[in-house]
Amino acid sequence: MADYPNLLGEDSPLFRLTPDGQARLVGIYTGNTSDDGRYTLLRASDQTSFFVYDVIADRPLFDIPIDTSLEDYLVTVKFLDNGIIVNLSPSVPGEKSVYRYFYHTYTYETSTSSAWEDVNAEIGTCPDLLNDGTLVCWFYQTDPTSISYDLIRFDPVTGAKTLLLKNAWLIDFAP
Repeated sequence: MADYPNLLGEDSPLFRLTPDGQARLVGIYTGNTSDDGRYTLLRASDQTSFFVYDVIADRPLFDIPIDTSLEDYLVTVKFLDNGIIVNLSPSVPGEKSVYRYFYHTYTYETSTSSAWEDVNAEIGTCPDLLNDGTLVCWFYQTDPTSISYDLIRFDPVTGAKTLLLKNAWLIDFAP
């Protein structure tokens, strides 16, 4: 630990072996890895960001800054056929049950990423990322008395929403 002063006691460091037998710290393992083992979500050892690491190419795909004014980051990752969706849901210190919702996507075909905050907390889940970078997401209805959702094709770059299915129970919520 003396060689890595930023590591916390509960951290699970991920090292990469070099051809000359040395090891270098890549990041902190978060427990989120694609089924094929190629991609994994790591936290930077200096605790300033998360990043998706391509194990085969030995490089990060995209970086997700950590807002240090927030705490207790709940991280969910979906490794899909067309790309990766990361959701960070940290809590606001001093506020009971107040969270912020940050999303990040990476599309394999175009090697592009996008990031946004769901400031209205209206996204329930996004079960698919399409190859053009748009997402298929379940959005909470704006009527607070409703327990239904709308299935929306969402463009995170423009914010455009295309209604696919209105006023439905959530059909697919499993990650």
